Amino acid sequence: GSCGGGSDPAFDLTTAEQTSFFVLFYDVMESRPDLLSRANATSIHTTLVYQIELFTSSFWGKKWQLWNGNNWTPHLCVAALEWAIVFWHEEKTIAEEVLSIVNDIMWLHRPYFTEDGVYSEGVAMYTYMSLEAQFAMDALHRASFGSPVAAIDAGTLNKVARWMAASMSSDAYLIDFGDSHRKRGWDMIVVEAATFGRNASSALPIDRDAYRHISSTMYGSGGHYNNPWRVRPGALASASLLLPLTGRVENATRPLGGATTMAFSSGGYALLRRPLLPASPS
Repeated sequence: GSCGGGSDPAFDLTTAEQTSFFVLFYDVMESRPDLLSRANATSIHTTLVYQIELFTSSFWGKKWQLWNGNNWTPHLCVAALEWAIVFWHEEKTIAEEVLSIVNDIMWLHRPYFTEDGVYSEGVAMYTYMSLEAQFAMDALHRASFGSPVAAIDAGTLNKVARWMAASMSSDAYLIDFGDSHRKRGWDMIVVEAATFGRNASSALPIDRDAYRHISSTMYGSGGHYNNPWRVRPGALASASLLLPLTGRVENATRPLGGATTMAFSSGGYALLRRPLLPASPS
């Protein structure tokens, strides 16, 4: 069945999650002899080929799961890209087709970001899904093929960080919009957006107050670094620079400063934030 309705087989959100998990499992277990029986290896291989054929048929059949261009598109594409990398030698013809599809279809997702960094589906959950998948695709594509995914624009994603930080109210909750969900704080995803495409060795342009602003309370979608193959090398350097900021007493939650007004005219967003009341004995 299809996640989101319909009974026709399709490569959807749940298919992508399973494909991503089992291609990693298969790659690791097949890296050394006798970790996986031939029967189990063949069974997993055969099933994963069937799963990726759902992806290619979704493309050629113009199924909405892939062609809608929203946060689903990068989420499905990153799983397909992982498949293509793992089976590049064993299933070369399909792998090359998948790689071509991924690089083509991702152009449908790019217009979801406006010139001033607003993501049109809302800030909390779907921006996270989009960025997480795009960062992973960039890391995988560069490591395996030596080039970025052309449809992923670093300058646009750098602007998203400013919008995400601006969307956090003075109580450290992200402002709800559309189909998003109320979330408290962000973790490394905003920092990655701010530094994406920049030299990994350059200093992280963030101070103590900016770090509190971005992440008063840490939040992550199931653990941002749960898949080591998806980690962008520069992100680890950025994370290490943040560690000294997290344990300081002065970084505890407190008013985030004076009143702030910001406008994102292209994306149709505006911010008017007032500080929390100062703490008092009463």
